[in-house]
Amino acid sequence: MEVYKSFVAIYSQSKAIDEAYYRMGLSYQNLERLEEAMRTYDKVRLEYAWSTFADDAQAGIADLYFEHGDYNSALIEYAKILKNFPHSDKVGFAEYMVGLSFKEMGNEEQAKIIWERIPTKHPDERDLISEPIKQLQALDRK
Repeated sequence: MEVYKSFVAIYSQSKAIDEAYYRMGLSYQNLERLEEAMRTYDKVRLEYAWSTFADDAQAGIADLYFEHGDYNSALIEYAKILKNFPHSDKVGFAEYMVGLSFKEMGNEEQAKIIWERIPTKHPDERDLISEPIKQLQALDRK
């Protein structure tokens, strides 16, 4: 992480500054320094919205909430990927996580509705499709 801090300090006008901030946020997240991770991801998302790392930062924020059991906030943040980054490679994953957030909050019906659409919307993403299918099968066995 110190490398990214140094880079940001020295090369604040660099074209790679957005990536340095994103990677710094990821480092904070890996170190469980959650407030710093959140602030750094927010910086990427808000100040570098044009960046190819903005959707990654948005996903990082959503993941932080989900990992710490704040499923409602996670759902809101994953939904922002769908709204603000509709062409991102994170859209399918965000849809899956919206469904999982609903499930974790006890709304299995809404999760099921979302997961049932994923194979049709993302037919080429085999890894993505397999998880919702497993989740749906588990719900059907209840």
